[in-house]
Amino acid sequence: MPEKSTPIEEPSIGELLSSLHKVYEGRDKLAEFEEESSIFRELIPKLADTFGSKGSGDT
Repeated sequence: MPEKSTPIEEPSIGELLSSLHKVYEGRDKLAEFEEESSIFRELIPKLADTFGSKGSGDT
């Protein structure tokens, strides 16, 4: 006995535009985060080298 399929409700244009707007906002926030985190990606290895080389012989 085949199952009855439920009709799919199509979203309105307003709902689609709202979703698209959220996607673009998220993309912009991600770009900002990647920009800010690149500073730390450059800084952390420098700090590790600085403190790692000085601290390794102290113990």
